[in-house]
Amino acid sequence: MVEQLGYTKLLKKSHENKWVALSAGYEKLLAVGETLAEVLKKTGKEEVVVMQVMPNTGYAPVLR
Repeated sequence: MVEQLGYTKLLKKSHENKWVALSAGYEKLLAVGETLAEVLKKTGKEEVVVMQVMPNTGYAPVLR
């Protein structure tokens, strides 16, 4: 399923242990931050998919 969404090519090793915001269609990386609050502040009221990138275990998406 992760491969089908296509966002794995957007996430790099440098994103591990950080929060990221992706566009609703999973095609663009919009923000990266150390905390969820930081990422939400950067994206404002924009509809995004927010997730914490975990090392070697995958990703935990949250819709906003």
